[in-house]
Formats: sequence, C-alpha cells, structure tokens
Amino acid sequence: MNATDLSAAIRRRDLSSREVMTAHLAHIDTLNPRFNAIVSRVDSEMLMRQAAAMDEDAAAGRFHGTLHGFPHAVKDTAPVKGIASTQGSPILRNNIPSADSLVVARMRKAGAVFIGKSNVPEFALGSHSFNPLFGTTHNAYAYGKAAGGSTGGGAVALALRMVPVADGSDFGGSLRNPPGWNNVFGLRPSFGRVPSVPNSDMFWQNFATSGPLGRTVADLAMLLSVQAGEDSRAPFSLGDDPAIFAKPLDRDWKGGSIGWLGDLSGALPMEAGIMDTCTNRLRKKGWQSRPLASLSPFSSPRRQSFWEVTFQNPVVFDRPRAL
Repeated sequence: MNATDLSAAIRRRDLSSREVMTAHLAHIDTLNPRFNAIVSRVDSEMLMRQAAAMDEDAAAGRFHGTLHGFPHAVKDTAPVKGIASTQGSPILRNNIPSADSLVVARMRKAGAVFIGKSNVPEFALGSHSFNPLFGTTHNAYAYGKAAGGSTGGGAVALALRMVPVADGSDFGGSLRNPPGWNNVFGLRPSFGRVPSVPNSDMFWQNFATSGPLGRTVADLAMLLSVQAGEDSRAPFSLGDDPAIFAKPLDRDWKGGSIGWLGDLSGALPMEAGIMDTCTNRLRKKGWQSRPLASLSPFSSPRRQSFWEVTFQNPVVFDRPRAL
C-alpha cells in the first residue's frame, strides 16, 4: 500500500494507528539488523502508546493531518525533541535536542510518530552512508553495495517498506542519488520551498534544503505539502500555499516544455541509451524537451573549482573575497 492510500485508510478508520505501527515495527525488526537503515530506535512500548493515542484522537474525530499515525524515521541531521540527533558522529552520541526543527515540527503536527532516525554519513558529508557510530547502511536491492548519501538510511528504509515516506536534506545530491540507487523517488525542492529553522549559518542555508522521498510521486507530493510553507524566521521562504502539492497529480501535460540539461554538454558521462530513454519518455507524455544553451564557457575545471570552494564553508563565509 502506498502512503496516500495508507493515509486515506487511516482516515476512514479501515486501519488503526496501532495496526500500522505493529506491522511496521515487526518489519523493521526483521530487516533493519541486516540493512542498518534506522538508528536510535525509540522503545516499542512507547511507540505503541503513541499509536494508541492517535487512535483515541481518530475515534473522537481529531485527525492530525495526512501523516496521522505514520511511523517515521527522521534523517539523523534534523533535531527531534527527545531523540538522539548524532549526525553519525561519536562526538554527538549524547546530543538529545530539547525542541524539533521546523520541518520535524510540521511532520509531527501532521500526525507522524517518530520511531528513530535514518542513518547518514558522518555529518552528512558524502554519497555513501556509513559512519563510525552506527556503521554502514546497505543498498535495498544489493546488500553490500552503497546506499547513496547522505539520505541513504531514509531511501533504504523507504525502499524496504520500513516507513511509508521519508524525509531528507540536500546540498549536492543527498535527496537525489540515494533514491536513484534504491528505486524510489526523491526531490530537491526549489530554494525557499521548505524553510530551515533553526539554522544560524546563512551561507549553508542558501545552498541546502530539506525535502521529501516517496515510493510514488503522489506520496512524495503529499509529504512535500506537509514540509513546505512560509515561516517568518526564514526570510527566503516562499509564501505559496503548500496545499497545492496535495492535490491530484493527474492532468494533461501535452504541450508542456521542460528545460533539459542532458549530459551537460558531455560533462556527465552515462551509459549508452539512457539519454534516449529519458527523452523518449518525455515525448510520449506530450512534453517538449528543450535542450538548454551549451554550458561550455563554464568549463568542467571551473565547475569543479567552484564546488570545492563552496564546500570550504567556514573559509568562504568568513572571507567572501575567497569567491
């Protein structure tokens, strides 16, 4: 069952939150010891009490939102009140936040029950999810292979149906390569769509963003409708009503246009046939694929240099002339 159907079943009371929690915890107990996607697990009895409280609210007609009763493992970079937020580092093993981050608070308000955290590379730096505190997360389809990163734990937990949806964050691909490597969907939202609070580092905030993962595009859009929205503490946050993402996605796209980067004028090598497969799929859906102007003036060495300088966050932030 996908997440949108699960949400509807809980709202109809065809399924109870306790049934959903019981099934997911049993599945996690079976698979997680091998794949190591979820860390800092919350006590099962406590989770069942929280699920029971969700059922009591449902019986009284008090539905929290589209995530009502959903077991959810937050990426281990986002603060969650009362749950260790380690970023995969031993020096933060005892870091227990006293408050939720904004995106976590929004998911909690929508009814999510937090069962633990999803594994990441240490400090979320890297495209392979292993760290000295919790170890390695394995690919959902090929045990022993990389799960991607830094949202590797979330993508694997989602692919293996340990959770209905997953959240993540993205600086240089962390909401994109793990879903791609585990056959689920991920989206890096536009700048300001999902605001970040707290975040004292404005330089980092201008490059990184939180966002959703789902097993279907509709599931992904449903979670985005929860995460997105303006917040006065985030001056660059977008004011559009996030409810638009929860609306039906079926529509006629014929005649629409997509800007297509392709292989960046040869800068991104890929296997033969992949480019044609993508463009043919767009064409069958009625889209017009419009290749963007050549990026050759911005050469590969210059792109690489910019990327390396950008990652020197403290240097650049303190010394803007470094750019």
